[in-house]
Amino acid sequence: MSQYGDGLASQILKVAHHGSSTSSTKEFLDKVRPKAAYIEVGSDNTYNHPNPGTVARLQSIGATIHRTGTQLISLGLPVQSGSALEP
Repeated sequence: MSQYGDGLASQILKVAHHGSSTSSTKEFLDKVRPKAAYIEVGSDNTYNHPNPGTVARLQSIGATIHRTGTQLISLGLPVQSGSALEP
């Protein structure tokens, strides 16, 4: 963080490690300041991700939180023909 400083700012954050307790520290979020945060996690995961503390940190900076497992998320990205994700 010290190397990039304010260059870390972003409107969208893909939250690391499924929103575990060690992801997205306060110091990191203070630099990035995302408007939207996306957490990839299964609905019945045995690790109980995302961690409530991580969610609270994201909420404290005003990020809108989106997660897989409980929400259908479409980022509007193109899907390559023939891929497993093609509708």
